[in-house]
Amino acid sequence: MGAHAKRHVPLGSLSGSALEEEIVGSCQAIRALTGQDRVPFAFPHSADGVDRAFLRQVVATHSIVGRLFDTHQLRRDDGSILNRIIVDAPPTVAQSTNLPQLLRSAYRAEATDSLRRLSTRGPWGSSRGINPDHPEQG
Repeated sequence: MGAHAKRHVPLGSLSGSALEEEIVGSCQAIRALTGQDRVPFAFPHSADGVDRAFLRQVVATHSIVGRLFDTHQLRRDDGSILNRIIVDAPPTVAQSTNLPQLLRSAYRAEATDSLRRLSTRGPWGSSRGINPDHPEQG
Protein backbone atom coordinates (compact mmCIF):
# COMPACT_ATOMS: atom_id res chain seq x y z
CA MET A 1 0.00 0.00 0.00
CA GLY A 2 1.29 3.44 -0.85
CA ALA A 3 0.59 7.12 -0.38
CA HIS A 4 -0.99 9.46 -2.90
CA ALA A 5 -0.83 12.97 -1.31
CA LYS A 6 -3.00 14.46 1.39
CA ARG A 7 -5.24 16.62 -0.80
CA HIS A 8 -4.84 15.09 -4.30
CA VAL A 9 -3.75 18.39 -5.85
CA PRO A 10 -1.27 18.82 -8.75
CA LEU A 11 2.00 18.88 -6.81
CA GLY A 12 3.96 20.79 -9.47
CA SER A 13 2.09 23.95 -8.45
CA LEU A 14 3.13 23.81 -4.78
CA SER A 15 5.99 25.51 -2.94
CA GLY A 16 8.75 23.38 -1.43
CA SER A 17 7.34 23.17 2.10
CA ALA A 18 3.77 22.52 0.89
CA LEU A 19 5.03 19.86 -1.52
CA GLU A 20 7.07 18.20 1.21
CA GLU A 21 4.05 18.19 3.55
CA GLU A 22 1.84 16.57 0.89
CA ILE A 23 4.36 13.77 0.32
CA VAL A 24 5.59 13.17 3.86
CA GLY A 25 2.21 13.72 5.52
CA SER A 26 0.48 11.21 3.27
CA CYS A 27 3.28 8.66 3.85
CA GLN A 28 2.87 9.17 7.61
CA ALA A 29 -0.88 8.55 7.31
CA ILE A 30 -0.28 5.27 5.47
CA ARG A 31 2.34 4.22 8.03
CA ALA A 32 -0.19 4.86 10.81
CA LEU A 33 -2.59 2.45 9.07
CA THR A 34 -0.13 -0.24 7.98
CA GLY A 35 2.95 0.00 10.19
CA GLN A 36 5.22 0.12 7.10
CA ASP A 37 8.69 1.58 7.70
CA ARG A 38 8.92 2.98 4.17
CA VAL A 39 5.85 3.98 2.19
CA PRO A 40 5.89 4.28 -1.62
CA PHE A 41 4.38 7.45 -3.03
CA ALA A 42 2.43 7.83 -6.30
CA PHE A 43 1.98 11.37 -7.59
CA PRO A 44 -1.61 12.45 -8.09
CA HIS A 45 -2.07 13.76 -11.64
CA SER A 46 1.71 13.70 -12.39
CA ALA A 47 5.10 14.88 -11.14
CA ASP A 48 5.32 17.42 -13.96
CA GLY A 49 6.80 20.66 -12.66
CA VAL A 50 8.24 19.07 -9.52
CA ASP A 51 11.97 19.68 -9.07
CA ARG A 52 13.77 16.32 -9.07
CA ALA A 53 16.64 17.57 -6.86
CA PHE A 54 14.07 18.65 -4.28
CA LEU A 55 12.43 15.21 -4.43
CA ARG A 56 15.78 13.51 -3.84
CA GLN A 57 16.27 15.78 -0.81
CA VAL A 58 12.82 14.89 0.59
CA VAL A 59 13.53 11.15 0.20
CA ALA A 60 16.97 11.52 1.81
CA THR A 61 15.60 13.59 4.70
CA HIS A 62 12.51 11.50 5.46
CA SER A 63 13.23 7.78 5.68
CA ILE A 64 9.50 7.05 5.65
CA VAL A 65 9.23 8.11 1.97
CA GLY A 66 9.84 5.07 -0.21
CA ARG A 67 9.92 4.72 -3.98
CA LEU A 68 8.31 7.55 -5.99
CA PHE A 69 5.95 6.71 -8.87
CA ASP A 70 4.61 8.89 -11.70
CA THR A 71 2.15 8.36 -14.55
CA HIS A 72 4.28 8.66 -17.69
CA GLN A 73 4.05 4.98 -18.65
CA LEU A 74 7.39 3.62 -19.90
CA ARG A 75 9.14 6.97 -20.20
CA ARG A 76 12.40 7.28 -18.32
CA ASP A 77 12.85 9.83 -15.58
CA ASP A 78 16.09 10.91 -13.90
CA GLY A 79 16.17 7.88 -11.60
CA SER A 80 14.34 9.44 -8.67
CA ILE A 81 10.94 8.45 -10.08
CA LEU A 82 9.68 5.19 -11.56
CA ASN A 83 6.91 5.70 -14.09
CA ARG A 84 3.89 3.43 -14.08
CA ILE A 85 1.06 2.50 -16.39
CA ILE A 86 -2.35 3.36 -15.00
CA VAL A 87 -4.79 0.51 -15.51
CA ASP A 88 -8.41 1.58 -15.32
CA ALA A 89 -11.61 -0.32 -15.70
CA PRO A 90 -12.25 -1.41 -19.30
CA PRO A 91 -14.45 0.98 -21.30
CA THR A 92 -16.96 -1.79 -22.05
CA VAL A 93 -18.25 -4.71 -20.04
CA ALA A 94 -17.35 -7.06 -22.92
CA GLN A 95 -13.64 -6.46 -22.31
CA SER A 96 -12.03 -8.27 -19.41
CA THR A 97 -9.11 -5.83 -19.26
CA ASN A 98 -7.72 -2.83 -21.08
CA LEU A 99 -4.13 -3.68 -20.17
CA PRO A 100 -3.08 -4.83 -23.69
CA GLN A 101 -4.33 -1.55 -25.18
CA LEU A 102 -2.52 0.46 -22.47
CA LEU A 103 0.73 -1.46 -23.02
CA ARG A 104 0.58 -0.88 -26.80
CA SER A 105 0.02 2.82 -26.18
CA ALA A 106 2.92 2.98 -23.71
CA TYR A 107 5.30 1.22 -26.11
CA ARG A 108 4.25 3.52 -28.98
CA ALA A 109 4.91 6.58 -26.79
CA GLU A 110 8.33 5.24 -25.76
CA ALA A 111 9.26 4.47 -29.39
CA THR A 112 8.20 7.97 -30.43
CA ASP A 113 10.24 9.52 -27.63
CA SER A 114 13.28 7.40 -28.55
CA LEU A 115 13.07 8.45 -32.19
CA ARG A 116 12.72 12.09 -31.16
CA ARG A 117 15.82 11.80 -28.96
CA LEU A 118 17.80 10.15 -31.76
CA SER A 119 16.77 12.78 -34.29
CA THR A 120 17.96 15.62 -32.06
CA ARG A 121 21.01 13.93 -30.54
CA GLY A 122 22.03 11.29 -32.99
CA PRO A 123 22.97 7.72 -32.06
CA TRP A 124 26.38 8.84 -30.78
CA GLY A 125 25.09 11.50 -28.40
CA SER A 126 26.14 14.55 -30.42
CA SER A 127 23.69 17.37 -30.88
CA ARG A 128 23.35 16.99 -34.68
CA GLY A 129 23.57 13.23 -35.13
CA ILE A 130 27.22 13.30 -36.24
CA ASN A 131 29.47 10.49 -35.10
CA PRO A 132 32.41 12.35 -33.51
CA ASP A 133 34.78 9.51 -34.49
CA HIS A 134 33.68 9.64 -38.14
CA PRO A 135 32.39 13.13 -38.98
CA GLU A 136 32.34 12.31 -42.69
CA GLN A 137 29.44 9.91 -41.98
CA GLY A 138 27.25 12.70 -40.56
